[in-house]
Amino acid sequence: MADVRPALRFPLLLLGFLSLAAGVGAGLVRLGWNVPLPAPELTLLHGPLMVGGFFGTVIGLERAVALARRWAYLGPLASGLGAAAAVAGAGTPATALPIFFGSLVLLAASLTVFARQRALFTFCLAAGAACWSAGNLLWLLGLPLPGLVPWWMGFLVLTIAGERLELARFLPPSSTAVRLFGVILAAVLVGIVLSLPLPRPGTLLLGFVFAMVFGHAPIIFPAVLRLAVPYNPGFYLPLALLHASVLARVAGDLLGWLDWRGGAGVLNGIALLAFVASTAAAVVRGRRGAQRSA
Repeated sequence: MADVRPALRFPLLLLGFLSLAAGVGAGLVRLGWNVPLPAPELTLLHGPLMVGGFFGTVIGLERAVALARRWAYLGPLASGLGAAAAVAGAGTPATALPIFFGSLVLLAASLTVFARQRALFTFCLAAGAACWSAGNLLWLLGLPLPGLVPWWMGFLVLTIAGERLELARFLPPSSTAVRLFGVILAAVLVGIVLSLPLPRPGTLLLGFVFAMVFGHAPIIFPAVLRLAVPYNPGFYLPLALLHASVLARVAGDLLGWLDWRGGAGVLNGIALLAFVASTAAAVVRGRRGAQRSA
């Protein structure tokens, strides 16, 4: 089966960014800000919107493009529609079931990639997709959302680690580094499984994951949408603001300064908005430069 045209991938990306906007708004409400939301239930769905609706859709789209099979696009379509259902005020089954289906498609696509190329980084990507599927299944079975955080964190952390390990093929790591990576991978997976009988809270997830996104997006957007994203030193400004706001948010948590913590949350959102704006501006500059060259 042939791949889909880049123009048909754009609506899937829009579904992901719709979920990102709703998830950021829900997060700000949880921090005490009066942000209008389409449905009040979204305050309880901040995690599913960010992990499943945004990251699940974007990562699923990236994997579908890499696999170049039309069936793989059912994954980001399902997770994006599940998040859209949440934004529209649908209940948990109408939200969780499509996202769960999307995670299963991503798992199938990841296992297909692993079967084609048996390597540590492809195994890591498949393990991340399996963590997301397991967490979504537990969500459908009624496990409270805080108990799902380790599984969803495992999805994001293992996916990022696998992608970085893939890039490391251009400068192959030593055998000692590979073995150490395998030990860390095993520890992460064991810790996720042990989180069921021994639940522990997870924090600071936003800073790590979005810092990786900021660095990875200029590579992924050209591959997914066939749009050039020329480098610009201004890309470091959203990253610096993200880290500063996360540091302020941690300080607010540790010191019990709720106003400080709420203000830092707003800066988190501004950093994400600045990243989107700078990326869009880079795309426009790239298109104009290509037209002038032509």
